[in-house]
Amino acid sequence: MFTVRQRASPTTWARDQRACMRQESDRELTQNRGMARTPDPPYVLVIDDDLVSRGILGDALYRYGLVPLLASSGREAIDLIAGASAPVLIVLAFRLPDMPASELLAKLRADARWARARVLLTSALPRAYVPLDMRIDGFVQKPFDVESLLRATRAVMRAEPAQGRSGEG
Repeated sequence: MFTVRQRASPTTWARDQRACMRQESDRELTQNRGMARTPDPPYVLVIDDDLVSRGILGDALYRYGLVPLLASSGREAIDLIAGASAPVLIVLAFRLPDMPASELLAKLRADARWARARVLLTSALPRAYVPLDMRIDGFVQKPFDVESLLRATRAVMRAEPAQGRSGEG
């Protein structure tokens, strides 16, 4: 088990920034060479336009034993996972800069590989604002602490995917 930090130190923040920059440069290299580079399963697709939230989510999930793949928009997520196997979990922000989360989920689930992917939705809005037809497996309201995120992650990972269910989780 790991200890949970209450507040990120300047050193942690700098490390997270460097990790995000490395991921960006890795993405540019693979795109320039025409190769798809996704981590070996099990991996988690984290989609959030907020850099700090992405860093916290990625760090917590990594320490939980999962490999996070980070995207800042719906379009970036689709490009990033093109041709990849489905992740064990999608952690998705409700509001994205380029498309609604429901539209992104519909696009991902149109592919048979992604149809049964588990989804953990994050939002500053209360759960009541989440459309029932999104078929999510779990919900965490922002701001969240790492413990509540991991508790929701464990619950989502144990549950059956939300195939055919409406807004359960």
